[in-house]
Amino acid sequence: MRSQYFLRTRIAVAAILAGSLDIAYAFALNFLVSGLGPVTVLQFVGSGLLGPQAFSGGLAAAMVGMAAHYLIILAFAAAVALAARSIPAGAARPWLLGLASGAALYVLMTFIVVPLSLTPATPPSPGWRTALELSAHILLVGLPAAWLLTPALPRD
Repeated sequence: MRSQYFLRTRIAVAAILAGSLDIAYAFALNFLVSGLGPVTVLQFVGSGLLGPQAFSGGLAAAMVGMAAHYLIILAFAAAVALAARSIPAGAARPWLLGLASGAALYVLMTFIVVPLSLTPATPPSPGWRTALELSAHILLVGLPAAWLLTPALPRD
């Protein structure tokens, strides 16, 4: 019972940390490249659920985007914990688990979730941005989550 509580707590902490690093990266990149502020970035995330109306939805639409972002990262952290329990190399090599899970999250979001969402279509990203986004998912999301979660696994 206590180990389950500990694992759930670690999943929540991993989601908060990885989610915060990821959204801070998104804020910084979009401001530096396009001059977009945090509200617009969050509205873009919210447009996955709300469609183009998110951009006229003000702070409420941005909060939908923030909630969606953290729920996705929470599901990701739970999946990383499950993978670490199910795949022997996952718990033994958190760096490998972080690398693989961060890359898998990038692929899942870029090629499945976003295209199937209500987010307005955007032109393909230039190669440098694709490389940067993949690296950010690995370094800022996958690796921190894996390192936080693998010590939380019960050692039966």
